Amino acid sequence: MADHDNYDSEAGPGPLSPAKLLFARLLGGQDPIEEATESACQEYPDLAGELQFQLQKYQQRKAQRKIQAESVSEEESSADGLAEKLLDRYSNQFELSQSPGGDDTIPLIPDLQGRYDLLDEIARGGMGAILRVNDPVLHRELAMKVVLGNESGDAPPQRLRRFLREARVTAQLAHPGIVPVHELNSDPDGRFFFTMHRIHGREFRDFIRYARDGTEGWDRNRLLEVLLKVCDTLEYAHCRGIVHRDVKPANIMVGTFGEVYMMDWGLARILADVEDEPIVDILEDNRSSSLSGSTVITRDGAVVGTPSYMSPEQANPEQGEIGAWTDVYAIGALLYEILSGRPPYRTGDIPLPGHKVLRLLQKGPPADILEMAPDTPLDLAEICRLAMKRDHADRPASAGHVSVMLREVLKRRAEAAEEAAKAQEIAKRSREVSTFLADLFLQGAGEDLSLHRISAQELLDRGTKDLLDGREDQPQTRATLLASLSSILLQTGSAEQAALLLEAETELRANQPNWAPEERVLALRNLARAYKMVRKLTEAETALQEALETVPVATTPHMIQHELATLLHVRGDYCQAEEIIRDLLRDLSVEDAADRAPFLKSLAISTMLQGYHEEAREVLQEVIELIGEQDPEELASVLLLRAGTYLELFSEDVEDELLPAQADLMRSIELLRGARGERSALTARHQRALACCQQRSGDLEAAESNARSALVTVRQLHVIQHPLCARSFARLASILIRAGRAEEASKLLEEASMTIQSNEIAPELRFNTLEARIRIDALAGREDDARELLDQLDEMGDELPLAQQRRRRSLTQICIDSGLDVDYDE
Repeated sequence: MADHDNYDSEAGPGPLSPAKLLFARLLGGQDPIEEATESACQEYPDLAGELQFQLQKYQQRKAQRKIQAESVSEEESSADGLAEKLLDRYSNQFELSQSPGGDDTIPLIPDLQGRYDLLDEIARGGMGAILRVNDPVLHRELAMKVVLGNESGDAPPQRLRRFLREARVTAQLAHPGIVPVHELNSDPDGRFFFTMHRIHGREFRDFIRYARDGTEGWDRNRLLEVLLKVCDTLEYAHCRGIVHRDVKPANIMVGTFGEVYMMDWGLARILADVEDEPIVDILEDNRSSSLSGSTVITRDGAVVGTPSYMSPEQANPEQGEIGAWTDVYAIGALLYEILSGRPPYRTGDIPLPGHKVLRLLQKGPPADILEMAPDTPLDLAEICRLAMKRDHADRPASAGHVSVMLREVLKRRAEAAEEAAKAQEIAKRSREVSTFLADLFLQGAGEDLSLHRISAQELLDRGTKDLLDGREDQPQTRATLLASLSSILLQTGSAEQAALLLEAETELRANQPNWAPEERVLALRNLARAYKMVRKLTEAETALQEALETVPVATTPHMIQHELATLLHVRGDYCQAEEIIRDLLRDLSVEDAADRAPFLKSLAISTMLQGYHEEAREVLQEVIELIGEQDPEELASVLLLRAGTYLELFSEDVEDELLPAQADLMRSIELLRGARGERSALTARHQRALACCQQRSGDLEAAESNARSALVTVRQLHVIQHPLCARSFARLASILIRAGRAEEASKLLEEASMTIQSNEIAPELRFNTLEARIRIDALAGREDDARELLDQLDEMGDELPLAQQRRRRSLTQICIDSGLDVDYDE
């Protein structure tokens, strides 16, 4: 027997010899220690001498403990307590499933008179054994499950009932993720068996270990693919009214070719049959266990499952009913292990005994997944948390819902990877491009990154300078590099630098008439985009006009013409934009519905901006009919435009016509919530428009509610200095002023004023920020400041007078909405 210091010293447990490990296991068994030791000596003769020595020391210590019973606690003085302490300390060092020589059960192999050829035993559990057999009729290998019984060929009736029930439940589930049962039968002596498809594979826990260790080509994404198949299988079972109740890595088999099977339906619950409860048979069979990773069933039949993956309602049955949500929790626990490399409630490499995990589960949730694995993606961490909610009502409704959430995450990752791949393809057009970007990002333009902290933006600045000042002797490589880096800058919001690179690229390509014109056209379009972002609208229009002149004769320039019309909307040349769009529509056939919809939408904008609101609504109705329900986000955008045709009018002219506008906005918000979820900047914009509509119709309570919701959303999604935040502040303040709550509005406007003064806003947003600041000043009563800023905007906006008048009218309108008597449209 191990010395007391080996398992109770501050230095931690010492190593145990094979004989000591075996003796500890014998202490944890059900047989008397003397009989168990004698049987073990016969089975392991090479350890017999040391086993007898350990037994002798144990008996001596037991006698000493009896004498010292008054001074030693009951837990430390009992064989069971000593065994539990050894199990807690050393359970990871030895197998605890059965006691050597103490298991008198054997597989009751049926006599099938040549129907199947027995090959060997694959596995054995508490109820039965799995045999590998050959079917000589169909020339295939199968798995055969048989009951465990005694040497007389008898098995407890409750064990047989559970065996037959498992076969029948599994046979009801015809799904690719469930091993099909081929035959359930018995031989003349009543020895039952059922045959199944023979699986060639390994348990899921092996692959989790591979991914954790970075071996065998397994990673998190491959594990998630397996988990999705598990979700699909359980969703099928749930639809059939069956809950598995013992979902864990050991019950998931992954085949050689990627097949995924949900195994062991012996504990499954048929929800429609309230009297169907396999736990009763298991209890009567006296096969319960409390070991780490094993199925735990209490004596009263209340608790069933595997502790690390068991739901709270399984651990505390009085707290909730069993249902599909029970398996959802187990899916969350599987995801927890996939993300952290360890099952819930495991903080170290040594597993806890099952009964201790059960107690921890009953007390509260495990450590948060981000605490266990700080690098876990937030979207996966949130799914894990939702699936493992203590209250089943807070979890996803079914395995299918978890599957949808996971697939959405993987879809976003795939889309991001695809975009990254496209960017890489552009960046690798030549070896020189790859070398340039590698030197730029990996070597920090020649400096030692271990000595300097260099931000990505600093590296981009250096790359921009390098391309503008050099590589004149490599025109093709330089052009490709200019296109690659400007594309990155545009995507990261650095339009000013991107414009510098694109100017150099377009000039370079203009001097190379033999180069492909399509690439020059693309560079000009990107240059126009960059100019538009930094408010150089005249230069942007010139770039698009040049792109139209450069387009090859065989190429249709529809997209460039549409980009030009959209730019003219910003500049204020609404008539010219309308003319371009009508020409585009004439070039398209009526059958090209998908192509006509965006052009019709732009036509409606042109007519609305000119004040022809009824005509704009007619065009938008045509767009709605073309789109249908196929694109919810685009439909929501069109509905917002149609509502805007009413909001464009002054409030006193439109009060009787606001109901259809409100209906359009409510529907658009519903569509966006379905497409993007409850929280998105686009949804907030539509909510703000609805608040404006409700404010003008006099429903100030509803208006305030929607305006506050929009403000909360944009503040969560954007930095506080973003112009969308200022516009949201302004709308809410306007409503409060209208409601006679000027003091509250003043505090809001003061907060908005302080944040919008910041110089941290990106250059591309400065114009919109200044425009939003004018609204804040106007509502705060700072009329002179507002007028001065309006003049500044007119100078820097690069617009035509119509656009300037529209801005002043919009500012006047929000003042009218607030009940303020001021007119900036003079």
